[in-house]
Amino acid sequence: MAMFPNLNSKNNHHHLIFIYSFKRLTWLTFFLLFNSTHIIHAQKDNIVIHWQNISINTQHFKEEYSLFMTQSPGRDTPASRRAYAYKMLERSVIGEWGKRNQLDLSQRVQLYVNRQVNFVRRQRYLEQALLDTIPQPNMPQLHDAFIKHKTHLRLQQIYGNTRREIDSLYAQLQAGADFNVLARTSMQKYGIPEPEKAGDMGWIHWNDLDLAPEHVVYRLKPLETSTPVASLNGWHIFRLIERKEDIALDDASFLKEQEKLAFEWRNRRFTEAASRHIKSILTAHRLQIYSHKLEALWPLIAPYSERLNTPEGLVAAQQEIPILKAPRLNPQTILATVSGKPFRVSDFLAFLPDVPAPYWRRDLRQALEITIRDAILTEIAKSKIPKQDAYVSLQTEMAQYTARYYATLSAVSDTLHLSRYERAFYEQFKTTLFRDGLITQVEAWAFPDSASVWQTLRRILAEKSLHPLDSISSQDFWVQDQEIPTWPVLTLRVTNDWTGIQGPYLHKGQFWILRAKQHLPRFQKFEDIQPKLPAIMQAQKRLIAHMAALPANYTPAAAQINQAALDTVLPYY
Repeated sequence: MAMFPNLNSKNNHHHLIFIYSFKRLTWLTFFLLFNSTHIIHAQKDNIVIHWQNISINTQHFKEEYSLFMTQSPGRDTPASRRAYAYKMLERSVIGEWGKRNQLDLSQRVQLYVNRQVNFVRRQRYLEQALLDTIPQPNMPQLHDAFIKHKTHLRLQQIYGNTRREIDSLYAQLQAGADFNVLARTSMQKYGIPEPEKAGDMGWIHWNDLDLAPEHVVYRLKPLETSTPVASLNGWHIFRLIERKEDIALDDASFLKEQEKLAFEWRNRRFTEAASRHIKSILTAHRLQIYSHKLEALWPLIAPYSERLNTPEGLVAAQQEIPILKAPRLNPQTILATVSGKPFRVSDFLAFLPDVPAPYWRRDLRQALEITIRDAILTEIAKSKIPKQDAYVSLQTEMAQYTARYYATLSAVSDTLHLSRYERAFYEQFKTTLFRDGLITQVEAWAFPDSASVWQTLRRILAEKSLHPLDSISSQDFWVQDQEIPTWPVLTLRVTNDWTGIQGPYLHKGQFWILRAKQHLPRFQKFEDIQPKLPAIMQAQKRLIAHMAALPANYTPAAAQINQAALDTVLPYY
């Protein structure tokens, strides 16, 4: 029986190996973490959107929209905020139906809400335990962060799990051993099999490494090798291959990014302090794992693991894993003991949905260790953070909102007759799924020869008007791309004056000059794609369930939106 192992190992990811294991927060999420508790009561009753008696308050919108933006490739704009507010309102409207039908009392919903509340309690416990110990950065520290933020390093590393191992590797290096060979063999030993990747970390950015390694590598010169340095996950010898620096290191750029840098600087120190705090708690426990019992679970978990990269698969895992049942699955089976206390299959499945997807693999040991870590922290957090905590209360409401929505969608999906919604589905999604190029309305003038057309074009250019065309009859055409091969209709600029005139273009023995009046999207006809709709709609069943679950009297136009609240809920970035 050994002391509790390092639960933060990431040796299944090469580029991120030995980089922070405690999930990093983006600066927007970090803004919420450090500012939410004192503004909850002030903003909770400020409504951003409502319909009838259903509403979304400012704090709920801020929390969910911030998370959405950390994962979205789009920009934060007034339009994106409005669109997301409508989406949240629709989910709340649908969830209200589930509440009236007592779906929120189901086991699935209760387990989901409890799991989310426990997650938030763990966050709040770490915040209360550590936040006051994290200083604010001073100006020299922010300038240093700014320079590192604009500097990118390409690194290699030699890795050792212990100080003794890394000292042995460093001695070999000092005696003339090849860095590449030591890097490759040391990394292969800890789970990186590809020879071409072993030891090569690629390009590293500020915030990618733990603080101690970062302090060392940014001081290296190209092809210089570091002495051994410890991270939260082991020991390293780094070699700098190449350095890139952005040109813009001026005061204006610094001032523009100062606030964001301050948040990220403090976030990093909070993250590392949290990792050390967790490790100090866990090392006080003794762990014994019964591997053969753990291995028996993989055939039941594997089907969910394969679908975690899809929204539907993720929802299925969240809802079904905690209540998983199978003929040979005994929830009371002991998978491990933690300081003599049993950790059972039921405990493992209850916490498994919070385990990151990369750990859902045949060797479930790391996933088990993470669930044990979360279970230990949850028990501590329950004793420290009451359910009445303002932030916990807010997150409980948000978890209920999410759970009701998905429970209602599941209930609707079970009784959904897709054929009833074919026309509605087509109209709803034809601009994204059934678009068939553009059709252009063109005003065209024909000339019998090149001399006359060029004479007219020169007059148009000289007079800067369409008057030279007054004596010539124009024709209107609706033209698709390539319908007339010599007319580049998609490149025509839509105008109502002489500046949009282009040509001449030869067609049917005549010379034409053209002006685009409008470009309109063209769609496949409903009758043409109807035979394909059942298969398409089956893949989009959750979206259709959303459409079907909305009450008939709901329309976005009937909702009241508070644009001022949306504009001030967060700074635009």
